[in-house]
Amino acid sequence: MRSWRSMTWLRIASFLALLALGLITWSFLDPSPFLMILFMSVGQGIGTLSKMIFLVVVIHDALLRPSRLSAEQENEEQGSKTA
Repeated sequence: MRSWRSMTWLRIASFLALLALGLITWSFLDPSPFLMILFMSVGQGIGTLSKMIFLVVVIHDALLRPSRLSAEQENEEQGSKTA
């Protein structure tokens, strides 16, 4: 993923986390049994999805970084040889 794609996915994950937090909080403000079960279940699912997106982006960037650094070093070496 390019940097802008990573940032886009991180923004989506952040929005989903806030949405999940809002749903879970709402279930405490309106404590009818059905709504509490519904909102907490949906909030947990959305929160889990948010965390999975975050972890995928972090792991992908961590695995991509060494190859990106080696490519930059090769470019610098080629630039110094031609100069």
